Amino acid sequence: MHELSRGRPCQRFYKQFDDLIDLYDIKFAKPTTAIMTELTPLDEKLELTYDELWHHEGHGAAMSAPDYAWWPGIYEVAKTFYFSFLPEVKDLAGEKFADELLEKYVYNQPGHRWLKEGMSKEQLQKIEEFYRQRYGDQK
Repeated sequence: MHELSRGRPCQRFYKQFDDLIDLYDIKFAKPTTAIMTELTPLDEKLELTYDELWHHEGHGAAMSAPDYAWWPGIYEVAKTFYFSFLPEVKDLAGEKFADELLEKYVYNQPGHRWLKEGMSKEQLQKIEEFYRQRYGDQK
């Protein structure tokens, strides 16, 4: 039984909610805000992407907004972060400064290291085992 299956439903909900807030803050909000602070002058496209991450997607996922409560959630945040925000930072800052920013604010976090280093066979197996335990063998 997964650890969140134990306890009262209300306690489980708030535990999941608090964990989501921590994930969003640590993995996405703090790095993007720090990068935006160092990039001046800002580019309108990057500012709009940042606003999308912070206001629309971040608040939607964190507040369990109806349109985020079931499927999109943190997926939308991650998608925009990896496939829009980071490429726009690279375009605006140039390769050298972008690499410095990513080293300082992104790659230093365990949850983002895969982006730079890839994943080992053991790491992929560990992830697969986690999902098997949580959701059962789907084969």
